[in-house]
Parts: sequence; C-alpha cells; structure tokens
Amino acid sequence: MTLLQKLLSATAVLAVSVSTWAQPMPDFPFITVTGEAEIEVAPDTVTVNFQVMEFNKSAELAMNTVAERGAEVVALAKENGLSHEQIESYAIDKQVRRNRENMNGNMEIIGYEVTQRFTLEVDGLDTYEKLMNKLMRMDNTSGLNASFDISNRDEVMTSLVAKAGADARERGNNLAAALDAEIKSVYAITEDAGFDNFMARFGVSAEKFGAISMAADRGRSFDLFAPETITLSKRINVIFKINP
Repeated sequence: MTLLQKLLSATAVLAVSVSTWAQPMPDFPFITVTGEAEIEVAPDTVTVNFQVMEFNKSAELAMNTVAERGAEVVALAKENGLSHEQIESYAIDKQVRRNRENMNGNMEIIGYEVTQRFTLEVDGLDTYEKLMNKLMRMDNTSGLNASFDISNRDEVMTSLVAKAGADARERGNNLAAALDAEIKSVYAITEDAGFDNFMARFGVSAEKFGAISMAADRGRSFDLFAPETITLSKRINVIFKINP
C-alpha cells in the first residue's frame, strides 16, 4: 500500500470514528438548564489515613519497628471501639536507599525504608479526637489526614437530587417564560458526579474555648477543631422540550 493510500485509509477510519461518537442535536425547540442543590450538615464519621515508617541500616530492625508500631495502632483502634471492618492495613513496603552522590560508581546501600499504610473508619468526633491525639504522639507515624463525612450520605444525596430536579424545572420555567414559551416535557437528564466539599468550617465549643489558656501544661491533649459542618452538593443537567 502506498503512502497516499495509507493516509486515505487513516482519514476514512477517523471520519467513521467521529461520526460514530458525535451526538446529534435535537431537531425540535429545546432549552438546557442545570439544577443545583446544596446542604450543610454536621459530620459524624471520619476517615483517618496515615502511615507507619522506619528507616534503618538494618532491614530486620526496620521491619521489626514497623511491625511493632503497626500492632500498637491496631490495639489503639480496638481500645477506642473500632471493629475489624473499620481497620484497614496495607502490605508492608520496603525500599532500598543508596548513596547517590557517586552516580558513576557502585552506589552503597545506606539503609532500608519500610512503610505500612493504615485507614481507620471512625464513628463519632469524640473518638476521632482521642485517636488522633494518640496517633500524633506515637513514634513512626506520619502523613496523618482526616476527611469528614456523614453516616446517612445515601439518604441525603437522594434528597439533594430531588431538590436539584425541582431547581432545574424552576429555572426552565423562568427561562421559557422570558422568551414567551412554555416547557412541554423533559427530553433528557444527566447527573453530574456528586461533588462533596470537604473544605469545612472549623470551630470549637464555647466550653473548650473558655478552658484554653496560654499556661496549658505540656503534654495535654490537643483540641482538634473538627469541622462544624461539611457541604454536600448535587447538580443535574436537563434538556426540556418547549412550545415556542
């Protein structure tokens, strides 16, 4: 096959591909609107992610340290009421670290980095505060991160979809009326992926605020300001047929 024939063949395949995936526009009068709904709720569950890590010249000592600390993490979680299903641990990862200053020679092994990651699903902000205070003080823990959620998420998101639908219809009616038209029926609906805003507002209770002083003893528990609320949102896109 000549070069020209190959180019023509490739162009034909591209044309078929584009025509296959192209979405035709409706052949009737229509309007498109986006309905939105949002709610602020108090979180009652927390997902805590962190890792246990040790670096040592001895691979055995590094492995032993991570194993011991991992056992302490599990024991701490159990003491705070977490079940087996709420504790997730990952396979231990071992990395060889070498002296890379002399890139042209034999890079000497300077030690071994051993890491194990954990995820804890915590019910209740009080339990979260107790756990985090212990985890932050524990040797070899790092990268602690908490994300807040609600236990009845499915119920709330279902409600938000209904509210977003009502918002879409109201916007559609207003838009159609502005053009001396009226909505006839719904032609298509697409649901945007639920986007959850975990950039929460942080606060502290009045009781705790009054107890905070500059002369606080060293070693006291941190007042972890868990979010007062998190924002859950939902969007849907609707195509309405209209009578012009």
